[in-house]
Amino acid sequence: MSTMVEEQTISNSTEQPIQTENGRKRFIEGLRKLPGRELLQKFRGLRESSVPEIKSETPFSRELKDGTRLRDLMTEEGKKHFKETVRASGGNALVVVHPYYDKFFRSSDVPEYKKKQLDTYAESLTKEVRENKEKGSVLVLFEEEYKKDELEDIITSMGASGNGNEVFIVPTKNEIDQPDKGSSPEPHNGTRLSELVAELRELGLTHATIAGMQFTEATWKSPDSEDDRYFGCAGYTLERLKESGIQTNVSEAVMD
Repeated sequence: MSTMVEEQTISNSTEQPIQTENGRKRFIEGLRKLPGRELLQKFRGLRESSVPEIKSETPFSRELKDGTRLRDLMTEEGKKHFKETVRASGGNALVVVHPYYDKFFRSSDVPEYKKKQLDTYAESLTKEVRENKEKGSVLVLFEEEYKKDELEDIITSMGASGNGNEVFIVPTKNEIDQPDKGSSPEPHNGTRLSELVAELRELGLTHATIAGMQFTEATWKSPDSEDDRYFGCAGYTLERLKESGIQTNVSEAVMD
Protein backbone atom coordinates (compact mmCIF):
# COMPACT_ATOMS: atom_id res chain seq x y z
CA MET A 1 0.00 0.00 0.00
CA SER A 2 2.77 2.47 0.90
CA THR A 3 4.44 1.83 -2.45
CA MET A 4 1.25 2.73 -4.30
CA VAL A 5 0.86 5.94 -2.30
CA GLU A 6 4.45 7.02 -2.93
CA GLU A 7 4.13 6.18 -6.63
CA GLN A 8 0.94 8.23 -6.86
CA THR A 9 2.58 11.20 -5.07
CA ILE A 10 5.63 11.25 -7.33
CA SER A 11 3.56 10.66 -10.44
CA ASN A 12 1.32 13.60 -9.62
CA SER A 13 4.32 15.84 -8.93
CA THR A 14 5.60 15.29 -12.47
CA GLU A 15 2.39 16.68 -13.91
CA GLN A 16 2.72 20.08 -12.23
CA PRO A 17 5.51 22.66 -12.46
CA ILE A 18 8.00 22.66 -9.61
CA GLN A 19 7.66 26.21 -8.33
CA THR A 20 10.24 26.44 -5.57
CA GLU A 21 13.78 25.30 -4.89
CA ASN A 22 12.56 23.33 -1.86
CA GLY A 23 9.94 21.67 -4.00
CA ARG A 24 12.58 20.72 -6.51
CA LYS A 25 14.78 19.19 -3.82
CA ARG A 26 11.88 17.24 -2.31
CA PHE A 27 10.98 15.94 -5.74
CA ILE A 28 14.52 14.66 -6.36
CA GLU A 29 14.78 13.16 -2.87
CA GLY A 30 11.47 11.40 -3.44
CA LEU A 31 12.79 9.80 -6.62
CA ARG A 32 15.83 8.51 -4.78
CA LYS A 33 13.65 6.83 -2.12
CA LEU A 34 11.29 5.05 -4.50
CA PRO A 35 11.16 1.31 -3.66
CA GLY A 36 11.26 -1.55 -6.13
CA ARG A 37 13.07 -2.08 -9.42
CA GLU A 38 9.93 -1.59 -11.50
CA LEU A 39 9.18 1.81 -10.07
CA LEU A 40 12.81 2.95 -10.40
CA GLN A 41 12.81 1.71 -13.98
CA LYS A 42 9.78 3.89 -14.66
CA PHE A 43 11.77 6.99 -13.70
CA ARG A 44 15.16 5.89 -15.09
CA GLY A 45 15.19 8.66 -17.69
CA LEU A 46 14.46 11.38 -15.16
CA ARG A 47 17.64 12.91 -13.74
CA GLU A 48 18.30 16.07 -11.79
CA SER A 49 19.36 17.90 -14.93
CA SER A 50 15.96 17.28 -16.51
CA VAL A 51 14.07 18.92 -13.66
CA PRO A 52 12.93 22.42 -14.73
CA GLU A 53 15.37 25.18 -13.73
CA ILE A 54 14.06 27.52 -11.04
CA LYS A 55 14.16 31.05 -12.46
CA SER A 56 13.84 33.87 -9.99
CA GLU A 57 11.59 36.69 -11.17
CA THR A 58 12.34 40.06 -9.59
CA PRO A 59 11.33 43.62 -10.55
CA PHE A 60 14.68 43.80 -12.37
CA SER A 61 14.63 40.29 -13.82
CA ARG A 62 11.48 39.63 -15.81
CA GLU A 63 9.89 39.78 -19.22
CA LEU A 64 8.00 42.93 -20.15
CA LYS A 65 4.68 42.91 -21.98
CA ASP A 66 6.32 43.67 -25.33
CA GLY A 67 8.74 40.74 -24.98
CA THR A 68 11.77 42.71 -23.77
CA ARG A 69 13.76 40.61 -21.31
CA LEU A 70 15.24 42.26 -18.22
CA ARG A 71 18.24 40.63 -16.52
CA ASP A 72 19.25 41.69 -13.02
CA LEU A 73 23.04 42.02 -13.06
CA MET A 74 23.17 41.72 -9.29
CA THR A 75 22.07 38.07 -9.48
CA GLU A 76 24.06 34.99 -10.44
CA GLU A 77 21.59 34.19 -13.18
CA GLY A 78 21.96 37.69 -14.63
CA LYS A 79 25.75 37.45 -14.58
CA LYS A 80 25.63 34.08 -16.30
CA HIS A 81 23.56 35.50 -19.16
CA PHE A 82 25.74 38.61 -19.30
CA LYS A 83 28.86 36.46 -19.73
CA GLU A 84 27.32 34.59 -22.64
CA THR A 85 25.93 37.71 -24.30
CA VAL A 86 28.89 40.06 -23.87
CA ARG A 87 31.37 37.49 -25.17
CA ALA A 88 29.17 36.94 -28.21
CA SER A 89 29.25 40.71 -28.77
CA GLY A 90 33.03 40.82 -28.79
CA GLY A 91 33.16 42.36 -25.31
CA ASN A 92 31.20 45.51 -26.18
CA ALA A 93 28.48 47.18 -24.13
CA LEU A 94 26.55 50.43 -24.02
CA VAL A 95 26.30 51.50 -20.37
CA VAL A 96 23.47 53.95 -19.68
CA VAL A 97 23.38 55.52 -16.21
CA HIS A 98 20.18 57.14 -14.84
CA PRO A 99 18.97 58.27 -18.28
CA TYR A 100 15.99 60.38 -17.14
CA TYR A 101 16.91 62.21 -13.97
CA ASP A 102 13.83 63.44 -12.09
CA LYS A 103 15.30 66.87 -11.39
CA PHE A 104 14.93 67.70 -15.09
CA PHE A 105 12.33 65.36 -16.52
CA ARG A 106 9.74 65.74 -13.74
CA SER A 107 10.20 69.34 -12.73
CA SER A 108 8.05 72.27 -13.84
CA ASP A 109 10.86 74.72 -13.11
CA VAL A 110 13.24 73.70 -15.90
CA PRO A 111 14.42 76.81 -17.81
CA GLU A 112 13.78 77.01 -21.54
CA TYR A 113 17.44 76.62 -22.54
CA LYS A 114 17.63 73.45 -20.45
CA LYS A 115 14.55 72.01 -22.14
CA LYS A 116 16.29 72.30 -25.51
CA GLN A 117 19.33 70.54 -24.10
CA LEU A 118 17.10 67.78 -22.75
CA ASP A 119 15.43 67.31 -26.16
CA THR A 120 18.81 67.03 -27.86
CA TYR A 121 20.05 64.63 -25.20
CA ALA A 122 16.96 62.40 -25.49
CA GLU A 123 17.31 62.21 -29.28
CA SER A 124 21.01 61.39 -28.97
CA LEU A 125 20.23 58.63 -26.47
CA THR A 126 17.72 56.83 -28.70
CA LYS A 127 20.19 57.14 -31.60
CA GLU A 128 23.00 55.69 -29.48
CA VAL A 129 20.83 52.79 -28.35
CA ARG A 130 19.77 52.02 -31.93
CA GLU A 131 23.31 52.15 -33.30
CA ASN A 132 24.71 49.97 -30.53
CA LYS A 133 21.94 47.44 -31.07
CA GLU A 134 22.84 47.29 -34.77
CA LYS A 135 26.47 46.64 -33.80
CA GLY A 136 25.40 43.85 -31.46
CA SER A 137 26.54 45.57 -28.27
CA VAL A 138 25.07 44.56 -24.90
CA LEU A 139 22.84 47.16 -23.20
CA VAL A 140 23.46 47.77 -19.49
CA LEU A 141 21.12 50.15 -17.66
CA PHE A 142 21.87 51.60 -14.21
CA GLU A 143 18.56 52.70 -12.71
CA GLU A 144 17.40 53.80 -9.29
CA GLU A 145 15.58 51.10 -7.39
CA TYR A 146 12.43 53.12 -6.77
CA LYS A 147 11.85 53.26 -10.54
CA LYS A 148 11.38 49.49 -10.78
CA ASP A 149 7.75 49.92 -11.85
CA GLU A 150 8.73 52.46 -14.53
CA LEU A 151 11.29 50.33 -16.32
CA GLU A 152 9.01 49.55 -19.25
CA ASP A 153 8.41 53.26 -19.94
CA ILE A 154 12.10 54.09 -19.50
CA ILE A 155 13.29 51.34 -21.84
CA THR A 156 10.63 52.22 -24.42
CA SER A 157 11.66 55.91 -24.29
CA MET A 158 15.27 54.87 -24.91
CA GLY A 159 14.21 52.88 -27.96
CA ALA A 160 15.45 49.65 -26.40
CA SER A 161 12.17 47.73 -26.14
CA GLY A 162 10.95 44.96 -28.40
CA ASN A 163 10.43 41.23 -28.56
CA GLY A 164 13.77 39.46 -28.24
CA ASN A 165 15.60 42.50 -26.88
CA GLU A 166 17.61 42.07 -23.69
CA VAL A 167 18.51 44.74 -21.13
CA PHE A 168 20.84 44.09 -18.19
CA ILE A 169 19.78 46.12 -15.15
CA VAL A 170 21.96 47.37 -12.28
CA PRO A 171 19.58 48.59 -9.55
CA THR A 172 21.19 51.49 -7.69
CA LYS A 173 20.63 53.57 -4.60
CA ASN A 174 17.79 56.04 -4.85
CA GLU A 175 17.91 59.71 -5.79
CA ILE A 176 21.67 60.06 -5.85
CA ASP A 177 23.32 62.59 -8.11
CA GLN A 178 26.75 63.19 -6.54
CA PRO A 179 29.61 60.68 -6.30
CA ASP A 180 31.58 62.07 -3.35
CA LYS A 181 31.44 60.84 0.26
CA GLY A 182 30.13 57.44 -0.82
CA SER A 183 27.12 58.84 -2.66
CA SER A 184 27.55 57.19 -6.04
CA PRO A 185 25.49 55.00 -8.36
CA GLU A 186 26.34 51.99 -6.21
CA PRO A 187 24.31 48.79 -6.60
CA HIS A 188 21.61 48.66 -3.98
CA ASN A 189 22.74 45.44 -2.28
CA GLY A 190 25.92 47.02 -0.90
CA THR A 191 28.36 45.83 -3.55
CA ARG A 192 30.74 48.62 -4.43
CA LEU A 193 30.55 49.84 -8.02
CA SER A 194 34.28 49.23 -8.49
CA GLU A 195 33.79 45.60 -7.43
CA LEU A 196 30.91 45.11 -9.84
CA VAL A 197 32.84 46.66 -12.73
CA ALA A 198 35.82 44.41 -12.02
CA GLU A 199 33.51 41.41 -12.08
CA LEU A 200 31.97 42.49 -15.39
CA ARG A 201 35.45 42.69 -16.84
CA GLU A 202 36.12 39.14 -15.67
CA LEU A 203 32.89 38.06 -17.36
CA GLY A 204 34.10 39.46 -20.68
CA LEU A 205 33.42 43.22 -20.85
CA THR A 206 36.35 44.86 -22.63
CA HIS A 207 34.90 48.03 -24.15
CA ALA A 208 32.12 50.27 -22.82
CA THR A 209 30.41 53.32 -24.26
CA ILE A 210 29.01 55.49 -21.48
CA ALA A 211 25.76 57.47 -21.73
CA GLY A 212 23.36 59.03 -19.24
CA MET A 213 22.91 61.96 -16.90
CA GLN A 214 25.01 63.71 -14.26
CA PHE A 215 28.13 63.60 -16.39
CA THR A 216 30.18 66.52 -15.12
CA GLU A 217 33.77 67.43 -15.91
CA ALA A 218 35.69 68.22 -12.75
CA THR A 219 36.80 71.77 -12.04
CA TRP A 220 38.26 70.77 -8.67
CA LYS A 221 39.99 67.81 -7.07
CA SER A 222 38.21 65.62 -4.55
CA PRO A 223 40.47 64.43 -1.72
CA ASP A 224 38.77 61.03 -2.00
CA SER A 225 39.33 60.57 -5.75
CA GLU A 226 42.07 62.90 -6.95
CA ASP A 227 42.49 61.15 -10.32
CA ASP A 228 38.84 61.40 -11.35
CA ARG A 229 38.22 63.74 -14.26
CA TYR A 230 34.45 63.30 -14.32
CA PHE A 231 31.84 63.32 -11.58
CA GLY A 232 28.13 62.69 -11.23
CA CYS A 233 26.48 59.33 -11.74
CA ALA A 234 27.49 58.74 -15.36
CA GLY A 235 30.89 60.39 -14.83
CA TYR A 236 31.68 58.33 -11.74
CA THR A 237 30.74 55.13 -13.58
CA LEU A 238 33.03 56.07 -16.45
CA GLU A 239 35.93 56.56 -14.04
CA ARG A 240 35.37 53.15 -12.44
CA LEU A 241 35.28 51.51 -15.88
CA LYS A 242 38.57 53.16 -16.83
CA GLU A 243 40.07 52.26 -13.47
CA SER A 244 39.36 48.58 -14.08
CA GLY A 245 41.18 48.62 -17.42
CA ILE A 246 38.07 48.56 -19.61
CA GLN A 247 38.39 50.67 -22.77
CA THR A 248 35.86 53.48 -22.69
CA ASN A 249 34.16 55.84 -25.07
CA VAL A 250 31.88 58.76 -24.18
CA SER A 251 28.63 58.96 -26.11
CA GLU A 252 27.09 62.20 -27.32
CA ALA A 253 24.14 61.17 -25.14
CA VAL A 254 25.50 62.54 -21.86
CA MET A 255 24.34 65.52 -19.84
CA ASP A 256 25.41 67.20 -16.63
